[in-house]
Amino acid sequence: MRIRRIVLPFFLLFCCFFIYGQSDRIISKIEIIGLKNAYKRVMKEIPIYEGGVWNADARRRTVDFFRKCQNENIFEEGEIKIDETVNEDGNVDLRIHINEKFSWFVFAIPKWSNNNGLQLKIKFWQFYYNGYKLPIESELEFLQMESMNFDIKSSELIHITDRLSTEFELKAYTSSLNFALKQQSEWYNGIENLYCLFNYKIPGVEMTISPGFGFGYGNSLGTPSDASFDPIISQTQTVLMNPRFGLSYPIPETGGTLSSNLGIGFKNYFSSNESSQEFSNQEFSISLIPNTPRTIPDPLSCPVRIGYSNPIPYINATFETSIDFAYKTSALNYKNYFTVSKFCPTQYALRFYENTILP
Repeated sequence: MRIRRIVLPFFLLFCCFFIYGQSDRIISKIEIIGLKNAYKRVMKEIPIYEGGVWNADARRRTVDFFRKCQNENIFEEGEIKIDETVNEDGNVDLRIHINEKFSWFVFAIPKWSNNNGLQLKIKFWQFYYNGYKLPIESELEFLQMESMNFDIKSSELIHITDRLSTEFELKAYTSSLNFALKQQSEWYNGIENLYCLFNYKIPGVEMTISPGFGFGYGNSLGTPSDASFDPIISQTQTVLMNPRFGLSYPIPETGGTLSSNLGIGFKNYFSSNESSQEFSNQEFSISLIPNTPRTIPDPLSCPVRIGYSNPIPYINATFETSIDFAYKTSALNYKNYFTVSKFCPTQYALRFYENTILP
């Protein structure tokens, strides 16, 4: 009986070492076949390393990591294949097979017509960079009879953290080349839109705030003769700025959501001609006026909004109401004549509707 008490612990300890030797091995080498553009992220975030332990849990965590990359469209869909080779010393060599998706794509679209001449468009998409999702698209367009246009923007929200995301756009144009080629009688340049917006979820209350800022600039120059950049005898300049602030606040007690989309617009317009006549117009508004110096809408047609929506229980319908309003004030200066005018809508839009009730 005494011998059994002495031998039994040693026997159990031997079994534990035997089981560990069969299920847990030391990783001596990791080789990832097909890895190229996502190398930096994979080497940083993969949950295993050379010299670490390889077992069922390590395999599961490794597969989960590559599945996550597949869901982010970094790798092609399919089975995560992991080959294990046991060395003479009992360690294991791992060979992981993956297929990366294209990290970027580009193509050109040429077009020609008798009326519009040459039209050339080059489009570029960036899907991810160093293995991290980066949804950006850009476009370079040349219109022989109009201008050259450039646009780069985020094609969807770019997530910086779990609670912070952003989107942006930069859009510009110029007719300098068209003017030099005598295809355009007007020489103009500008920033159609420089825009950045952030979305942040505040912990605890789950309220989302969305601050943003937009800027636009337009410049048109006139010269005595075509295809001559000097001297400049007339010009117009337009500057647009519009900070914005959005809010979305869920109300747990009612199940509804209070939201707002507010903005402030500022416009400065200046022109002069060869007769030294100057004209200027400054405008301030509470509106969502866009940054489009070539076609500037009336701020009163771009109202801000404060709204509330609430789903109706037991039926597939939603109650929603909102108030839209805008305000504008402007100052005009022409031939030493200065006027100030203010405009404010006398009525506010109050809407109420419900969704179509589905069966």
